[in-house]
Amino acid sequence: MTIYTDSGTSINLLNKSNNFINNIIKVIIKVGIIEYEGDQIEAKELIYKARTTSDQGSPYESGVFIFNPIHINTRYLQYEIAASLNNAIKNNDFYLVYQPIIDLKKNKVFSCEALLRWDRAKKPNIGPDFFIKVAEESGHIIELTKCVIKNAISDYSEWTNKGYDIKPSINITKNELINDSFLDWVENEIEKNNITRQGIGIEITERVFEEDIFKLNKSLSLLQKKGYLIEIDDFGTGFNSLLVIGNIPIDIIKIDKYFVSRIHESKINTLIKKTIEAIHEIGASVIAEGVETKEQFHTMKELGCDKIQGYYFSKPLLKEQLKEFINNFNITNFE
Repeated sequence: MTIYTDSGTSINLLNKSNNFINNIIKVIIKVGIIEYEGDQIEAKELIYKARTTSDQGSPYESGVFIFNPIHINTRYLQYEIAASLNNAIKNNDFYLVYQPIIDLKKNKVFSCEALLRWDRAKKPNIGPDFFIKVAEESGHIIELTKCVIKNAISDYSEWTNKGYDIKPSINITKNELINDSFLDWVENEIEKNNITRQGIGIEITERVFEEDIFKLNKSLSLLQKKGYLIEIDDFGTGFNSLLVIGNIPIDIIKIDKYFVSRIHESKINTLIKKTIEAIHEIGASVIAEGVETKEQFHTMKELGCDKIQGYYFSKPLLKEQLKEFINNFNITNFE
């Protein structure tokens, strides 16, 4: 329910849970407020701006929100992105960059994370966090993920044929992981390109385990048996890190940049050290994400971290740049 009003004083009176035929009903009230000083503006535009303003915040919580042009511009951009996604996918306007992941035990490039980018020609660039969220909301996310997988598999095949021992890690959403037809499609792409599954990373965030744990476990166990590496991204920022460690099939855990950036703090340092020890105890390895300084690199290495990913070594690279990076890589240049 959206109420347009010049006052939010009655919101608490209406925003109460009530019993109705043995069910608890709660009315969600969102108030959008826009200041009007008699400007030349049509009523429908006022109503649109007030309604858009009221859409802010959590969809499940009431609130009073003041009009902000930035929010309106964001909504316009969301609509424009949603309308453009379908054609962009058909026209192959998306491409991949790869961020190298360094193995600190073998002093070599271990793998790379495949990251999606959008070539919008003369239009302003849009970050992946923004357009991927719009794709999820508009129902385009599976097609986007297929775009990532097709390109990553093609590049992996090319690297293998040219003698490069480098495998991609691919981000996959929860809904895709429990979609049997999608997983069958992935298998067909692997077989069609005649490449091995062994070592290809399936990367998911810790947050996906907030629900459907049984279905996710089943899918992840099957993928792991086929040779894929199961990687948990953003570790430590989700709802239950200990549950993930104890009950989910895992090969690699990626410690989130939030913790790496605070590695100099005594408590965070101890927490990361103990986390790495626990992960090693269950037979998995650890990647530190977002390593940007020499100090962070050395500290993570001292704490027993297995692999490093971050701008200290390299920004995300185009596939040809990645091959050049591998050819020239020498760990002593970073010591």
